[in-house]
Amino acid sequence: GEVRIPNAGPVGVGGRSLADARQLIKEKLALIYRDLLDTPPRTFVNIHLGNIQPITVSVVGEVFVPGTFNLPGTATAFNALFLSGGPNIKGSFRDIRVIRDGEVVHRLDVYDYLINGKGSVDVALNNGDVLMVPTYQSRVRVGGAFIRNGIFEAGEGETLEKLIEYAGGFDEKAYRNRIELHRNTGRERAVLDVSPDEFSEIKIQSGDSIFVGEILDRFTNRITI
Repeated sequence: GEVRIPNAGPVGVGGRSLADARQLIKEKLALIYRDLLDTPPRTFVNIHLGNIQPITVSVVGEVFVPGTFNLPGTATAFNALFLSGGPNIKGSFRDIRVIRDGEVVHRLDVYDYLINGKGSVDVALNNGDVLMVPTYQSRVRVGGAFIRNGIFEAGEGETLEKLIEYAGGFDEKAYRNRIELHRNTGRERAVLDVSPDEFSEIKIQSGDSIFVGEILDRFTNRITI
């Protein structure tokens, strides 16, 4: 919120770091105490952070434990997700929404954090915020000689190459020259053979399954005596 200083007026410090808040308060006080700006200064100001008021945040949608939670004033979206148990089997990891005053102010793609380690994905929460976890839009099964097998959520327009990245890439036994893509055509299922030069072109559809086999267990140049 604001820090109200007698004779100087309010200083908006909500959502700022302590270093930024110190600078803003110093600039505001300098309008009254000019000695703050002298070199060297003859008047000094010390700003310390006291107690942080708690905030109330609601987590709704496809999470294991939806509800309203009391969190520290420095809490982030990930803190609220942790308390709610995270997205359930129907929930999305790619489009988690922070709603403030009835408007979506942030969209979180948790894969950016889990796969790429981008801490900037997380955002600070305000009192009264709502964290909305919608249902997933597109899921793909991954199996075979990948480092990570399982079910992954594909984002809009993402390609097979991106999905291979989510799976951690191929393991050491993978036959990398062909991937089997099982796809629903709307009427029946089809199997496509995808070569490496098509990995960046084939766009993922919900319900796809991809499988990569292993190299043959034989030698091309071995002689047994």
